[in-house]
Amino acid sequence: MVTTRDVTARRRAEAELRASEEHYRSLVELHPQVPWTAGPSAEVLEAGPRWKEITGFEPAEALGTGWAKAIHPDDLPNAERQWSQSIATGDPLDIEFRLGGAKRGYRWFRSRAAALKSHDGTVIRW
Repeated sequence: MVTTRDVTARRRAEAELRASEEHYRSLVELHPQVPWTAGPSAEVLEAGPRWKEITGFEPAEALGTGWAKAIHPDDLPNAERQWSQSIATGDPLDIEFRLGGAKRGYRWFRSRAAALKSHDGTVIRW
């Protein structure tokens, strides 16, 4: 038995997906900002490649709550308080703090996050 099936739509979808992935990757890798995502309760799931350039820490070190060690100690209590408030309310985060490390020095950055919510309003990720 021999069968033939038109797979043009699937091939087109695969090509579009590859193009979309390449576009996203180039945006993340070439963008001067540090994109990041966090889970519903603020645990960082991923940090962009510039994290190391800015902080001296590997992106993997930002996971969970590891990001906090790159915030200037004087700014950390306010950053944690505002982040906790956003988690509790689901309101966007918009905060400025010094980011870096003792070896590299600190520079001021603005961090912004908005919750991605499910149809029932539950936060899926930041």
